[in-house]
Amino acid sequence: MGFWELVVMDELVVAMAKAIKERESLPRMPDDLDLEQAYDVQKALVGKVAGSEIAGLKAGMTAAAGQKQFGLTHPLIGSLYEAGRLSPGTRITAAHGVSLECEIGVIIDGLGNPKSAGPVIEVPRMAWADPADATGVNLTACNIASDRFIVGTQLPLRDDYAAVQIALTRDGETVCQAPATDA
Repeated sequence: MGFWELVVMDELVVAMAKAIKERESLPRMPDDLDLEQAYDVQKALVGKVAGSEIAGLKAGMTAAAGQKQFGLTHPLIGSLYEAGRLSPGTRITAAHGVSLECEIGVIIDGLGNPKSAGPVIEVPRMAWADPADATGVNLTACNIASDRFIVGTQLPLRDDYAAVQIALTRDGETVCQAPATDA
């Protein structure tokens, strides 16, 4: 990548970080970004948004339908911002681009061995300036719309998660629900 491309990418990362921190729309994304460059942008973006305060990693676009919608053939990986960790019982205000996803979170040790698992409600925020920017490459660059998340009670690992349901409730009513196998 040449000098001018690096300058443009740095300006993009700065603008994206500002938009994420201030909950604004993302800047218009470049038309010629490829997946490798998108992961470079993501790495720089995570550094600008969170520094070393990373809560963990997240998988995105694990379902075939989501991959197809975003022009992908495989899942993506991103980082969870520690500043995005919410406590159970937190109030979440509806906003443009914000959604709720039922997930399963796995806690690992320093060697990468799984220790426990439990429900996680992800609160991603897809704040595209232009709907045409909603591509897999751009989703990668913006850290897979990582914003906030709620970690439920972690439990010992199970041999099978087929019967496990993850649910978000409000005042006793289910707002969002999915089987753990979806995650």
